[in-house]
Amino acid sequence: MAREQEVKLSVLGQNWTAIEGWLALSAAAPVATDTLRNTYFDTADGLLNQQRIALRIRQADGSWTQTLKTKGATARGVHDRQEWDWPVRGLALDFEALGSSPIARIAEQGALQPVFSTDFERKTWLWRDGNDEVEVALDRGAVRAGVQQAPLFEVELELKGGSALRLMEQAQSLSEKCAVFLNPVSKAEQGYWLAGLYQPSTAVVKDEPPLDVWFRALGYFWLTGRAEFLSCATESLARVREDTDMQSLLDPQRWRRLETFLSGLVAGTPENVRAQLLAEPVLGQCQLALARG
Repeated sequence: MAREQEVKLSVLGQNWTAIEGWLALSAAAPVATDTLRNTYFDTADGLLNQQRIALRIRQADGSWTQTLKTKGATARGVHDRQEWDWPVRGLALDFEALGSSPIARIAEQGALQPVFSTDFERKTWLWRDGNDEVEVALDRGAVRAGVQQAPLFEVELELKGGSALRLMEQAQSLSEKCAVFLNPVSKAEQGYWLAGLYQPSTAVVKDEPPLDVWFRALGYFWLTGRAEFLSCATESLARVREDTDMQSLLDPQRWRRLETFLSGLVAGTPENVRAQLLAEPVLGQCQLALARG
Protein backbone atom coordinates (compact mmCIF):
# COMPACT_ATOMS: atom_id res chain seq x y z
CA MET A 1 0.00 0.00 0.00
CA ALA A 2 1.23 3.50 -0.85
CA ARG A 3 0.07 7.02 -0.04
CA GLU A 4 -0.60 9.30 -2.99
CA GLN A 5 -0.63 13.10 -2.84
CA GLU A 6 -1.31 14.92 -6.07
CA VAL A 7 -2.78 18.02 -7.69
CA LYS A 8 -4.73 17.60 -10.91
CA LEU A 9 -5.23 20.40 -13.43
CA SER A 10 -7.58 20.27 -16.40
CA VAL A 11 -6.46 22.31 -19.42
CA LEU A 12 -7.42 23.07 -23.00
CA GLY A 13 -5.78 20.89 -25.62
CA GLN A 14 -4.68 24.00 -27.49
CA ASN A 15 -2.38 24.87 -24.56
CA TRP A 16 -0.37 21.65 -24.79
CA THR A 17 2.62 23.25 -26.50
CA ALA A 18 2.75 26.04 -23.91
CA ILE A 19 2.71 23.49 -21.09
CA GLU A 20 5.57 21.51 -22.59
CA GLY A 21 7.47 24.78 -22.99
CA TRP A 22 6.91 25.58 -19.30
CA LEU A 23 8.31 22.19 -18.36
CA ALA A 24 11.39 22.72 -20.51
CA LEU A 25 12.09 25.99 -18.69
CA SER A 26 11.36 24.65 -15.19
CA ALA A 27 14.46 22.44 -14.97
CA ALA A 28 12.28 19.34 -14.91
CA ALA A 29 13.97 16.26 -16.38
CA PRO A 30 11.99 14.23 -18.96
CA VAL A 31 11.48 10.66 -17.79
CA ALA A 32 9.24 8.73 -20.18
CA THR A 33 6.44 8.75 -22.73
CA ASP A 34 3.93 5.93 -22.35
CA THR A 35 0.63 4.86 -23.81
CA LEU A 36 -1.70 3.82 -20.99
CA ARG A 37 -4.87 1.80 -21.47
CA ASN A 38 -6.99 1.57 -18.34
CA THR A 39 -10.10 -0.54 -17.78
CA TYR A 40 -12.17 0.15 -14.66
CA PHE A 41 -14.25 -2.52 -12.97
CA ASP A 42 -17.36 -2.36 -10.81
CA THR A 43 -20.67 -4.10 -10.21
CA ALA A 44 -23.60 -3.39 -12.53
CA ASP A 45 -25.04 -0.99 -9.97
CA GLY A 46 -21.73 0.74 -9.24
CA LEU A 47 -21.21 -0.55 -5.71
CA LEU A 48 -17.50 0.36 -5.64
CA ASN A 49 -18.20 3.87 -6.83
CA GLN A 50 -20.82 4.32 -4.13
CA GLN A 51 -17.98 3.75 -1.65
CA ARG A 52 -15.67 6.08 -3.62
CA ILE A 53 -13.33 3.21 -4.49
CA ALA A 54 -11.72 2.71 -7.92
CA LEU A 55 -10.47 -0.61 -9.30
CA ARG A 56 -8.65 -0.76 -12.62
CA ILE A 57 -6.25 -2.77 -14.74
CA ARG A 58 -3.67 -0.73 -16.64
CA GLN A 59 -1.74 -1.89 -19.68
CA ALA A 60 1.55 -0.10 -20.32
CA ASP A 61 4.65 -1.25 -22.21
CA GLY A 62 3.44 -4.83 -22.45
CA SER A 63 2.81 -5.19 -18.72
CA TRP A 64 -0.44 -5.18 -16.76
CA THR A 65 -1.07 -3.74 -13.29
CA GLN A 66 -4.15 -4.06 -11.12
CA THR A 67 -4.73 -0.99 -8.93
CA LEU A 68 -7.16 -0.29 -6.11
CA LYS A 69 -7.63 3.27 -4.80
CA THR A 70 -9.70 4.27 -1.80
CA LYS A 71 -11.64 7.52 -1.58
CA GLY A 72 -9.14 9.16 0.78
CA ALA A 73 -9.60 12.90 1.16
CA THR A 74 -9.27 16.05 -0.91
CA ALA A 75 -8.35 19.19 0.99
CA ARG A 76 -7.43 22.52 -0.61
CA GLY A 77 -7.22 20.81 -3.99
CA VAL A 78 -4.70 18.15 -2.95
CA HIS A 79 -5.78 14.52 -3.30
CA ASP A 80 -4.60 12.26 -0.46
CA ARG A 81 -5.56 8.56 -0.68
CA GLN A 82 -4.40 4.99 -0.28
CA GLU A 83 -3.40 2.85 -3.24
CA TRP A 84 -2.61 -0.84 -3.78
CA ASP A 85 -0.86 -2.27 -6.88
CA TRP A 86 -0.50 -5.88 -8.04
CA PRO A 87 1.07 -7.20 -11.27
CA VAL A 88 -1.37 -9.28 -13.33
CA ARG A 89 -1.10 -11.26 -16.56
CA GLY A 90 -3.79 -9.55 -18.61
CA LEU A 91 -7.24 -8.01 -18.55
CA ALA A 92 -8.47 -10.34 -15.82
CA LEU A 93 -8.79 -9.45 -12.15
CA ASP A 94 -6.59 -11.15 -9.55
CA PHE A 95 -9.29 -12.08 -7.03
CA GLU A 96 -6.77 -13.68 -4.68
CA ALA A 97 -5.00 -10.32 -4.26
CA LEU A 98 -8.32 -8.54 -3.76
CA GLY A 99 -9.14 -11.01 -1.00
CA SER A 100 -6.87 -9.08 1.35
CA SER A 101 -8.10 -5.66 0.24
CA PRO A 102 -10.92 -3.36 1.44
CA ILE A 103 -13.23 -4.78 -1.26
CA ALA A 104 -12.74 -8.46 -0.38
CA ARG A 105 -16.45 -9.11 0.19
CA ILE A 106 -17.48 -7.49 -3.08
CA ALA A 107 -14.79 -9.39 -4.99
CA GLU A 108 -16.04 -12.67 -3.52
CA GLN A 109 -19.43 -12.10 -5.12
CA GLY A 110 -17.94 -12.39 -8.61
CA ALA A 111 -20.01 -9.49 -9.94
CA LEU A 112 -17.17 -7.17 -10.97
CA GLN A 113 -17.15 -6.27 -14.67
CA PRO A 114 -15.62 -3.61 -16.99
CA VAL A 115 -17.64 -0.39 -16.95
CA PHE A 116 -15.47 2.23 -18.71
CA SER A 117 -11.94 2.95 -19.95
CA THR A 118 -9.44 5.80 -20.01
CA ASP A 119 -6.86 5.63 -22.78
CA PHE A 120 -4.19 8.28 -23.06
CA GLU A 121 -0.59 9.16 -23.82
CA ARG A 122 1.36 10.15 -20.71
CA LYS A 123 4.53 12.22 -20.83
CA THR A 124 6.35 12.32 -17.51
CA TRP A 125 8.94 14.72 -16.07
CA LEU A 126 10.61 14.81 -12.64
CA TRP A 127 11.36 18.10 -10.90
CA ARG A 128 13.85 18.12 -8.00
CA ASP A 129 14.93 20.80 -5.56
CA GLY A 130 16.84 19.59 -2.51
CA ASN A 131 14.69 17.03 -0.74
CA ASP A 132 11.59 17.98 -2.73
CA GLU A 133 10.58 15.85 -5.71
CA VAL A 134 7.50 16.40 -7.86
CA GLU A 135 6.51 14.18 -10.76
CA VAL A 136 4.67 16.04 -13.52
CA ALA A 137 2.56 13.99 -15.93
CA LEU A 138 0.80 15.28 -19.05
CA ASP A 139 -2.15 13.05 -19.96
CA ARG A 140 -3.79 13.41 -23.38
CA GLY A 141 -6.48 11.03 -24.63
CA ALA A 142 -10.12 10.14 -23.95
CA VAL A 143 -12.54 8.67 -21.41
CA ARG A 144 -14.96 6.13 -22.92
CA ALA A 145 -18.05 4.34 -21.65
CA GLY A 146 -19.94 2.44 -24.33
CA VAL A 147 -20.75 4.95 -27.10
CA GLN A 148 -20.11 7.91 -24.78
CA GLN A 149 -16.74 9.65 -25.00
CA ALA A 150 -15.07 12.78 -23.57
CA PRO A 151 -11.63 14.26 -24.34
CA LEU A 152 -8.96 14.13 -21.66
CA PHE A 153 -6.32 16.84 -21.20
CA GLU A 154 -4.80 16.84 -17.71
CA VAL A 155 -1.65 17.83 -15.91
CA GLU A 156 -0.97 15.79 -12.76
CA LEU A 157 1.61 16.85 -10.19
CA GLU A 158 2.41 14.11 -7.67
CA LEU A 159 4.59 14.48 -4.60
CA LYS A 160 7.42 11.96 -4.59
CA GLY A 161 9.30 13.45 -1.66
CA GLY A 162 9.46 16.54 0.51
CA SER A 163 6.82 19.22 1.12
CA ALA A 164 3.31 19.16 -0.36
CA LEU A 165 3.56 22.93 -0.76
CA ARG A 166 5.86 22.26 -3.71
CA LEU A 167 2.88 20.82 -5.59
CA MET A 168 1.06 24.14 -5.33
CA GLU A 169 4.16 26.18 -6.14
CA GLN A 170 4.72 24.27 -9.36
CA ALA A 171 1.03 24.43 -10.26
CA GLN A 172 1.01 28.19 -9.63
CA SER A 173 4.03 28.58 -11.87
CA LEU A 174 2.17 26.81 -14.69
CA SER A 175 -0.98 28.93 -14.13
CA GLU A 176 1.04 32.02 -15.03
CA LYS A 177 1.82 30.51 -18.46
CA CYS A 178 -1.65 29.29 -19.46
CA ALA A 179 -5.16 28.84 -18.09
CA VAL A 180 -5.59 25.85 -15.77
CA PHE A 181 -8.48 24.51 -13.70
CA LEU A 182 -7.76 22.90 -10.32
CA ASN A 183 -10.06 19.93 -10.77
CA PRO A 184 -11.11 17.65 -7.88
CA VAL A 185 -12.97 15.34 -10.29
CA SER A 186 -10.97 12.17 -10.94
CA LYS A 187 -10.72 10.24 -14.19
CA ALA A 188 -12.79 7.54 -12.51
CA GLU A 189 -15.58 10.00 -11.68
CA GLN A 190 -15.58 11.14 -15.30
CA GLY A 191 -15.90 7.54 -16.48
CA TYR A 192 -18.69 6.72 -14.04
CA TRP A 193 -20.55 9.86 -15.13
CA LEU A 194 -20.34 8.82 -18.78
CA ALA A 195 -21.42 5.28 -17.88
CA GLY A 196 -24.52 6.58 -16.13
CA LEU A 197 -23.45 5.15 -12.77
CA TYR A 198 -22.69 8.44 -11.04
CA GLN A 199 -24.93 11.40 -10.23
CA PRO A 200 -23.15 13.89 -7.97
CA SER A 201 -25.27 15.91 -5.56
CA THR A 202 -24.71 19.19 -3.74
CA ALA A 203 -25.63 17.32 -0.55
CA VAL A 204 -22.35 15.43 -0.87
CA VAL A 205 -20.22 18.54 -0.51
CA LYS A 206 -22.05 20.87 1.87
CA ASP A 207 -20.58 19.40 5.07
CA GLU A 208 -17.02 20.21 3.96
CA PRO A 209 -15.12 23.43 4.82
CA PRO A 210 -16.30 26.30 2.54
CA LEU A 211 -13.12 26.32 0.46
CA ASP A 212 -13.34 22.58 -0.21
CA VAL A 213 -17.06 22.98 -0.99
CA TRP A 214 -16.12 25.62 -3.55
CA PHE A 215 -13.55 23.37 -5.21
CA ARG A 216 -15.89 20.37 -5.28
CA ALA A 217 -18.92 22.34 -6.52
CA LEU A 218 -16.86 23.85 -9.35
CA GLY A 219 -15.61 20.37 -10.24
CA TYR A 220 -19.13 19.00 -10.40
CA PHE A 221 -20.18 22.00 -12.49
CA TRP A 222 -17.30 21.21 -14.86
CA LEU A 223 -18.46 17.58 -15.03
CA THR A 224 -22.22 18.03 -15.40
CA GLY A 225 -22.89 21.59 -16.52
CA ARG A 226 -25.76 21.77 -14.02
CA ALA A 227 -26.89 25.09 -12.53
CA GLU A 228 -27.24 23.70 -8.99
CA PHE A 229 -23.47 23.28 -8.75
CA LEU A 230 -22.81 26.77 -10.06
CA SER A 231 -25.14 28.15 -7.37
CA CYS A 232 -23.38 26.06 -4.73
CA ALA A 233 -19.98 27.34 -5.92
CA THR A 234 -21.15 30.96 -5.79
CA GLU A 235 -22.59 30.57 -2.28
CA SER A 236 -19.52 28.79 -0.93
CA LEU A 237 -17.13 31.38 -2.36
CA ALA A 238 -19.09 34.09 -0.54
CA ARG A 239 -18.55 32.12 2.70
CA VAL A 240 -14.85 31.79 1.91
CA ARG A 241 -14.51 35.55 1.54
CA GLU A 242 -16.19 36.14 4.89
CA ASP A 243 -13.17 34.47 6.50
CA THR A 244 -10.66 37.22 7.24
CA ASP A 245 -7.74 34.81 6.83
CA MET A 246 -9.00 33.89 3.35
CA GLN A 247 -9.55 37.52 2.37
CA SER A 248 -5.83 38.23 2.68
CA LEU A 249 -4.86 35.47 0.24
CA LEU A 250 -6.08 37.49 -2.76
CA ASP A 251 -5.76 41.22 -3.29
CA PRO A 252 -9.04 43.17 -3.78
CA GLN A 253 -8.58 43.35 -7.54
CA ARG A 254 -8.17 39.55 -7.81
CA TRP A 255 -11.28 39.01 -5.66
CA ARG A 256 -13.29 41.30 -7.94
CA ARG A 257 -12.02 39.58 -11.08
CA LEU A 258 -12.82 36.14 -9.64
CA GLU A 259 -16.33 37.12 -8.54
CA THR A 260 -17.02 38.83 -11.86
CA PHE A 261 -15.89 35.72 -13.71
CA LEU A 262 -18.12 33.43 -11.65
CA SER A 263 -21.13 35.73 -12.06
CA GLY A 264 -20.72 35.49 -15.83
CA LEU A 265 -20.74 31.68 -15.98
CA VAL A 266 -23.76 30.03 -17.56
CA ALA A 267 -25.00 26.47 -17.03
CA GLY A 268 -25.31 24.29 -20.12
CA THR A 269 -23.79 21.25 -21.74
CA PRO A 270 -20.58 19.95 -20.11
CA GLU A 271 -18.69 20.86 -23.29
CA ASN A 272 -19.81 24.52 -23.14
CA VAL A 273 -19.22 24.79 -19.40
CA ARG A 274 -15.72 23.35 -19.69
CA ALA A 275 -14.88 25.83 -22.41
CA GLN A 276 -15.86 28.64 -20.01
CA LEU A 277 -13.91 27.28 -17.05
CA LEU A 278 -10.76 26.38 -18.97
CA ALA A 279 -10.38 29.60 -20.95
CA GLU A 280 -9.96 32.17 -18.15
CA PRO A 281 -6.53 32.27 -16.41
CA VAL A 282 -7.81 34.14 -13.35
CA LEU A 283 -9.87 31.16 -12.15
CA GLY A 284 -6.97 28.71 -11.85
CA GLN A 285 -4.65 31.37 -10.47
CA CYS A 286 -7.13 32.22 -7.71
CA GLN A 287 -7.90 28.56 -7.00
CA LEU A 288 -4.23 27.82 -6.46
CA ALA A 289 -3.57 30.94 -4.37
CA LEU A 290 -6.46 30.05 -2.05
CA ALA A 291 -5.47 26.39 -1.93
CA ARG A 292 -1.91 27.22 -0.99
CA GLY A 293 -3.12 29.39 1.89
